[in-house]
Amino acid sequence: RNTNTFDPSANVTREEFLKMLVLALEIPTDKTAVSLFADVNASEWYAEYVNTAFNKKIVNGVSSDKFGIGDSIKREDAAVIAYRALDSLALLNQEVEFECEFTDKDAISDYAYTAIAFMENNQLINGYEDGTFRPNNPLTRAELCKIVNLVFNYTEAEELTFSDMTKNDWFYNYVAVAKK
Repeated sequence: RNTNTFDPSANVTREEFLKMLVLALEIPTDKTAVSLFADVNASEWYAEYVNTAFNKKIVNGVSSDKFGIGDSIKREDAAVIAYRALDSLALLNQEVEFECEFTDKDAISDYAYTAIAFMENNQLINGYEDGTFRPNNPLTRAELCKIVNLVFNYTEAEELTFSDMTKNDWFYNYVAVAKK
């Protein structure tokens, strides 16, 4: 998480995920929006991203008055938020209803099932080698880069010099492209 390391196995917070998503989709932010969430401090770096995503109905809080600042984002929540963001920009074709194929699909929350099934069937997300999705696991920085690449179809890579990863790591190309 500095110029020398990427920290691929570190968890992504809810606000970090929103910043990435809002920037990747080039959604104009509203720096003056007032937050309904008690834990969103207007003077912090994340406020404009959280407030913009909330006002565009891309994200909800963990409760009616708390966003969950500092909380790791669950894999199922990341999928739902990415799905809603694409939908808000009219980038989804939702004419077809999909079934989820993950072996642990019964562990997926009801609110997340449609989004995960859509994203899985359109190859925008995938699970683990054992066929699971692990919806309640926290999203890692490496997994975030993979989602960014798949959802936004990024292809142009940049050479990386992080000391904590090599070209042999499964996520290397995803990070290289996302960094660009």
